[in-house]
Amino acid sequence: MIFLKSSYTGTWEQFVHRLNALFKRFDFSNSFIESELKRGDDYMVSKTQSKSILAHMKQMVIQLEFDCSRFDNYEVTSRPVR
Repeated sequence: MIFLKSSYTGTWEQFVHRLNALFKRFDFSNSFIESELKRGDDYMVSKTQSKSILAHMKQMVIQLEFDCSRFDNYEVTSRPVR
């Protein structure tokens, strides 16, 4: 995902609330939403000005967009690709 600069404002709880709303807007199941949001419980969020970290994150976004484009919908993205 690419976040606009305004998306960085607010607390982690506000971010989780907005992410939950986004998942619901795209009709993800409640069980999927809960399992995905629980994955973030062990992560720490911080800011960085490191160009190598930012470049790595940008590359992950590009790779994720490519990988997701290979599936008909997001529900099947956890299945192995043949």
